[in-house]
Amino acid sequence: MNPWIGLLKKEWRISKLWIWTTVGIVIAVNIVAYLFALKYDEPIAMFVPSLIVTSLHAFYMLMFMALSLQTEAKRLHLWLHTPQPVFRLVSAKLLIAFGSLLVSLFVSALFTYIALLGIKERYFNEEMWDHELFIQSGMLAVLSIVLLSVHMAVLCLFYWVIYLICK
Repeated sequence: MNPWIGLLKKEWRISKLWIWTTVGIVIAVNIVAYLFALKYDEPIAMFVPSLIVTSLHAFYMLMFMALSLQTEAKRLHLWLHTPQPVFRLVSAKLLIAFGSLLVSLFVSALFTYIALLGIKERYFNEEMWDHELFIQSGMLAVLSIVLLSVHMAVLCLFYWVIYLICK
């Protein structure tokens, strides 16, 4: 077996609970928001929380990497004596964090899309609603969130290295 695949499996085992917990929180927040929207007959009551949850995904990989690196810091001697290059160790963490970001962001963006369709039915005319433009704007927003999240995760890694050097 490829040693890098072993690293991926290790990262998956370590972070599996974190991934399912965040997806569960996303679903729970959106279900509660949906129930409020039904109770008060106001689709914005579902849209705003789902938009906030989707926007918070910009910090997802940052938090994921910080928690993962904190876990590894407790066993730093194992990291220092592994024969794997640093690139492989870090890329396994980044790949698992990126995959979990995509899964969680997909679920969150799907709820946001459903909430926005409810807003469209109530507040917009069919003539002024351009569905293609809406989809393109949504994809651009999701891409921006993903890129910002990756950027912050790499910065977290950079600052973690500086912290370990200064320690």
